[in-house]
Amino acid sequence: KNGKGEKQYRRLYLLAGTAIVRHKRLSVDYTPYDAERELEWEALRVQRMQHKLRYRGQILSIFRRQKGLCALCGQAVSKETGWHDHHVIRRVDGGSDTLRNRTLLHPNCHALVHSQRQEVTLRFSGL
Repeated sequence: KNGKGEKQYRRLYLLAGTAIVRHKRLSVDYTPYDAERELEWEALRVQRMQHKLRYRGQILSIFRRQKGLCALCGQAVSKETGWHDHHVIRRVDGGSDTLRNRTLLHPNCHALVHSQRQEVTLRFSGL
């Protein structure tokens, strides 16, 4: 009963309300520092980041810095177009995971950067 003498009901936590998150299995020899599988690792990393609240702030900071535009083609980045979080200096080459070394690209632009070894500049950041 509450302070007024009225009955109060509490809802029990139901396990059915808990989301089940499956993790992708990785091979034993898989390492994020393998240059040949870098694009695959970055895609997996972005997929995992999208479900964690603490990373949304990082993505939002990068998005604002770029004024919502892809760093390669200059077109708008949105939920519909999708995005990948790209390291300007690759982690396998000693690049850091800081916001200053990361940029948002469309998935197709990201694949193009890796397949043709194109340079990405942080033109929207003022750096």
